Amino acid sequence: MDISSSHTVEGSPKYMAPEIQNAYNLRSRRTNYRAKVDAWSFGAVILECYVGYQGKLSDYISMTKTSAEPILKEVVSHLLVHDTEKRKLLHSDTIRQAVDTLF
Repeated sequence: MDISSSHTVEGSPKYMAPEIQNAYNLRSRRTNYRAKVDAWSFGAVILECYVGYQGKLSDYISMTKTSAEPILKEVVSHLLVHDTEKRKLLHSDTIRQAVDTLF
């Protein structure tokens, strides 16, 4: 069994990576995707924790211009990237540090 990729489209649209939303909108119920879609979703959750509600791109932009903790800005800026080639999977220590600043 190949666990490096998945093929089903499931989840809450507000947390779905753009490439999954596009596949769903095209009615392609089977699409091949990898862990970077989960990275996007995690970035959306971090943004939601920071702003206090389901965030939008404008919330992300305002977060980068505020006094938000630098580690939060760094993590979200690596996770909420539309271009999957540029979206980064981060080391667990970096993620842990960002989460620690939220709670």
